[in-house]
Amino acid sequence: MNRIIKMTAYRPCILVLILAGILCSGPLSPASARWSGSIGTGFSRTQRSGDLGLGTQGFGPVHVDVDLSPSDFDDVTDTSFGIDLALSDGTWMVDFSLDLLELEDNAPERLSDGITIRSNMGFDTLSVELTVGRNIYESRWVDLGLHGGLRYDRQELSVDLSQGTDTERTEVDESWLDLLMGASADVPFAEKWLWSNKFNVGFGGSEGTWFASTGVTWRFHPSWSTEVYGEFTAVDYENGGRENTDWYRYDVDEIIWGANVLFHW
Repeated sequence: MNRIIKMTAYRPCILVLILAGILCSGPLSPASARWSGSIGTGFSRTQRSGDLGLGTQGFGPVHVDVDLSPSDFDDVTDTSFGIDLALSDGTWMVDFSLDLLELEDNAPERLSDGITIRSNMGFDTLSVELTVGRNIYESRWVDLGLHGGLRYDRQELSVDLSQGTDTERTEVDESWLDLLMGASADVPFAEKWLWSNKFNVGFGGSEGTWFASTGVTWRFHPSWSTEVYGEFTAVDYENGGRENTDWYRYDVDEIIWGANVLFHW
C-alpha cells in the first residue's frame, strides 16, 4: 500500500516537468544558448509554529498547537530528504525542488480541550515545486527577475486520541496544487560574492502560501560554491468545515536556515 501511495504522489512531478518543457522550448531561448546548472546539498535547522485542526468521529473538531523549536524538530524527525536543481541560459531560469519529510512523535501531549494524544503521531509530507523565470532588468549592481510555476503538497497524518476510556485513531490524507507568482533580486556585492533574494505567493489549492528566501553565495571555484541562507514559508490550507468529520486545517509558519555546497556545470 505504501508503494502505491508514493507512486501516486509523484504524478505532479511529471506534470510540472512537462510544463517546464513547454515553456522552455521554441522561442524562449535561441538554439545556440548554453544552459548551465547547479545542484547541491548541505545542513539546515528548522522550526515550525502555528496550529493544526482535524475532524473526528467521537471527539468533534480537535486542535493541535504546533510549536517546534529546531531541537524539537530534530527530535521528531524520522526521515528527511531534499533536492534542488537550478538551470539557466543567462535569460531564462528553471528551478526544481523536491522535499520529503517524515515526523513521528511518541510523547503524550494534553490539549486544551482535555483530549490527549496518547500514542504515535505520524506526519509525512511531500512537496514538489517547479518555477520558470526570466530576467527583466540587469545592471552591474542588481539583476531583477520574475517567475511563475506550480507547487504540489501532500500531507498524511495519523494520530491516536484518547479521553478517559474513549479512544480513536484518526487518519488524514490531503493534497493540493498551488499556482506560484513571484520575483527575485540578485546583488553582486564583491568579486565572487552574490546576495540572492526570492519571493513568491501561492494560491489555488490552498487558502494562500507565502515564501521568501535570502542567501549569500561565495563562488570559490569555477565549478563549486558555498552559501548560507534563510527561508520563511507560511502555509494556510483548509478542507471542509469544522462541523465535518473530514475537516482538516494546516496553518503553520516554517523558518529554515542553513548552509549548502553547490556543484555547477
